[in-house]
Amino acid sequence: MAITYVELLELSMISKILPHVSTPKETMVFEIQGKFSFASESTKCRFNCVSGGLKFVQTGAVTFSTDTIAQCELSTPSLPVGSCQVTLSQNGVQVSSNSFQILVRNPVLVTRVTPSSSTAFGGTLLNIEGSGFPDNIQPLCHFGQMSVVKAAVVSNTRLTCSTPTMRIPNNMKTVDMWISFGGIESSVQSFKFFASISIVKVNPAFGPVDGGTRVRVEGINTLPELDIKCLFGGATTVTPSSIKQGTVWCTTPSMAIGLYTLELIVEGGNRISSNFVHFEAIPREKVFRIHPSRGIQTEITERKIRVIGDNFVDSTTLTCFFDDVEAPATDFISSSEIECVVPFTQLGTKVVRVSNNGVDFSKSSGVYELLPRMSIAGISPHQGSFLGGTIVVLTGVFGNYEGVECVFREKSVAARLINASVVECIAPSSKIGEVVEINARVYNTLAHVEDDVDTTNVANVTVIGSGLNVTDLVGCQFSNQPMSRLYRDRDNVWCSFDASFTGIFELALTLAGNSRDQIVTHHSIRVIPAIQPIDISPFQFDERGGTGAIISALNIVPGAKSLRCLFGHIVVEGVALSDFQLRCTTPPMRPGCMSLKLSQDGYSWSDKTLEIKAFAAPMLFEAYPNRSATVGGVAIAVYGTNLRAFPNMKCVFGDVKTPAISVNESVVKCITPTLLTTGTLSLGVSLNGIEVSGNTVDVEFYDLPSGLYIRSFKELHGGRWSARIEGVNISLIDDYECQFDGKSSTGFVRNVTAHGMECIADPLTQQNRPKMIALTLHGELLLQQEVTRNTGCPSSVYGLSTTVDKILF
Repeated sequence: MAITYVELLELSMISKILPHVSTPKETMVFEIQGKFSFASESTKCRFNCVSGGLKFVQTGAVTFSTDTIAQCELSTPSLPVGSCQVTLSQNGVQVSSNSFQILVRNPVLVTRVTPSSSTAFGGTLLNIEGSGFPDNIQPLCHFGQMSVVKAAVVSNTRLTCSTPTMRIPNNMKTVDMWISFGGIESSVQSFKFFASISIVKVNPAFGPVDGGTRVRVEGINTLPELDIKCLFGGATTVTPSSIKQGTVWCTTPSMAIGLYTLELIVEGGNRISSNFVHFEAIPREKVFRIHPSRGIQTEITERKIRVIGDNFVDSTTLTCFFDDVEAPATDFISSSEIECVVPFTQLGTKVVRVSNNGVDFSKSSGVYELLPRMSIAGISPHQGSFLGGTIVVLTGVFGNYEGVECVFREKSVAARLINASVVECIAPSSKIGEVVEINARVYNTLAHVEDDVDTTNVANVTVIGSGLNVTDLVGCQFSNQPMSRLYRDRDNVWCSFDASFTGIFELALTLAGNSRDQIVTHHSIRVIPAIQPIDISPFQFDERGGTGAIISALNIVPGAKSLRCLFGHIVVEGVALSDFQLRCTTPPMRPGCMSLKLSQDGYSWSDKTLEIKAFAAPMLFEAYPNRSATVGGVAIAVYGTNLRAFPNMKCVFGDVKTPAISVNESVVKCITPTLLTTGTLSLGVSLNGIEVSGNTVDVEFYDLPSGLYIRSFKELHGGRWSARIEGVNISLIDDYECQFDGKSSTGFVRNVTAHGMECIADPLTQQNRPKMIALTLHGELLLQQEVTRNTGCPSSVYGLSTTVDKILF
C-alpha cells in the first residue's frame, strides 16, 4: 500500500509592494513587504498581468531579507504596460493568502524644460514637455536631491511647476532636474540656478533706426557662462557680441522710430528688465554742408564751423568728428543746425561727420580744410606819409589764400599777394606821428608775427680785388644806403652794410675829396630773408636715418645752392621743393629729442628751431596668428620691442600699408588689407608711417574655403535646425558665421574640421523652418544656398534644392 506525504504550509500574506507603479525595464526589482511563513529558494514571485485585453504571466526569483521583507527580481522580458496581480508561489502552487496589484506604465520622458534656468530666489514657472505622463498620480518636480515641489498637470504631454529657492555657493549652480509620478522617475535634464540679475543702465540709450548701434548694457550678476541675449521691444532678439561680468554688448537691429524696452533673456526664458532702461530709435543724423569749408589752424583761437543737416539731437553726446579727432565742443542750435569747434590737429583736408550719441555717425559728411596760419617775419618800410599811399611789403608765409587783407590797427585794406612769401599793402591815411601795429588777416584769423628784430642789421662785407690799397679809397656806397667807412686789411678792404632790407644793392667805392667821386664796381650784394622753419613731417624718425623729411619754411630762395639742415649737431644738404618746402635726408641719430635748424647762405643758421624726436628702431619677434584667409579686416597681433604708439603708426603687408592699433610698446594689432592673394607676405611695422621696422615677420595667406555645399539639413530636438556644410580648404582657426534667411545673429558654427562644419540655428531668432542658409567669413560671403523640403526623406531630415543661388570660392 503506497503512502503519500503532504506538507502543509502556512500561507504568507503580502501587505505592500514597492514600487507599486513602474515602467518596463530590462531588469525590474520589487520590494515585497508582509508576513512570510516560509523561506525557500524555490519561492517565486508570480505576475498575472493584463495588457491591451491580453493576459500575460511572468515569474521572478525571490530573495528573503527577513521574515517581513523580500526582494523580487524579474529579468527579460520586461512586464507589459498594464496592471499585474502579484502572488508568491512555490513549485507552481500559490503560497500567499492574497495578491497585490501593481501598475506598469509607459516610461516618462522629458523632452524640453523652458526656461532651462531660474534665479536663486525661485518662483520661475517652468513648462515641462514630454510623454508618458500618468493622469491620476500627483507629479513632483525634483531639483537635485534635496528640493522637491509639486507640479500641475496641463495635459498628458505637459506639466508646469515653479522653481524652489536654491542656495548657490557662487553666482551660478547646475543641478539635475527630473519629474516623478509615484515611484516613476523621468529622464534627467540639466537645470541652472543663478544669482538674481538686474539691469542698471544702457549706453548709448538711443541710436539710428537702421540699427548697428553697439550698446553697452550694464547690470549685476551678468556672467559669460550664462546664455544671455538682448531683447528689443519684446520682439527682436539679438545675440551679444561680448559678455563680461557686469557688461553685455549688443548691436541694435533695425527698428521703427520709437521708444523700446531693452531686456535680457537669460538661459532662453528668464526676461530681465528695468523700468528705467530703454532704447530709443531715432532717424540717423545727416550732414548736408558745412560753413566755412576751410580755416586757419591755430592753438589759441577757437574756430567754429556751422554744420547744416537734419535729425540732430540736443544731447550731451552730440559731437563732430574731423576724421578721427573729436571736436572739443559742439553746440546744438536746432535739429538741422549745430556749431562745432575745430580741433587742433594736423593740417589738411578732414572729413566732418556728426554723431548724436557719440558712437554712431552720419553716413553723409562734409569736407573741411585745415590751413597753416600765416606768419609775418618782416615789414618794410617802417614809416610813411600820414596821407597814406605808402606801399608796405610784408614778408613771411602767406600761402595761396584768397582775400588776404592788411590790418593797420583798426583799418583794413586789401593786400596784393606777390607770392607765397610776400604781400604788398597800401597804407591808409593816419595822424601825423601816429605809430600803428600792422598785421595780415585771412578767414578772420590774424597772422602770427615773429619776434621783433632790430631795424638795422649791420654786416661786414669784404671786398676783394686789385688796386684797393690806394689811399684815395675812403668808403663804400651800397645803392641808396648812406656811405660807410672803408677799412683796410692788407690787400683787402671791408665795409659795414645795413642788411635790414631785402633786395640787390650795387657797390660803388668812394674817393677822397670834396666831390666824393665814385668808382662803379659792377658788383652787388643780395640780401635775402632769413629762412625760418615752421613745420616738419613727420616729427619722429628712425634712429637709422635715411628718411626724406619734408620741411615747411619761410623765405626759401628759389635756386638756393646752400640749403642745409642741422639735426642736433649733424649737418646734411637740403633740396628746395618749392617756395615754402624743402627736403633733407635724416642722418643716423641717437634716440631722443633734438633741434632742427636751417641755413641757405652757407654760414648762418635760423633763429627759430623745430623739435624732433629720434626713436629706437622697432624689432619684431612674431605674428599671431601667422596664417590667415585671404580676406581683409582680420586682426593679427605683432609682438616685438620699441613699438611706441605714434599718431601715424602703420602696418606694412608687403608694400601695402594698413591701420595699426597700439596695445603697448610690445604688441601692435595689424588689420589685413583687402584684395589679398595666396602666399607669404612680409609684415613690418612703421611707427611714423614712412620708415619700416628693422625686420619683418612672415604671414601666410591661404585660400578661402572652396567647393562648399550643404550636405544635409535636419531638425534637432528643441526646435533647432542643423545644416552640415562640407568643402575643402576649411581652416580650423577662422571665425565663420552662419545666417539663416538673410538675418544676422541667427546661428552659430560648431564642430569645424578640415572638411566641414555644422551650422546651428538659434531657436529664439529662427522659430520657422529656414529657407536660405549663408556662410560668411569676416563679412565675405562664402556660401548662399536655398534649402527645400524633400518629401522622400524621413520627416525630420530634409533634402536640398538643386539650385545654388550663389557660391563664392
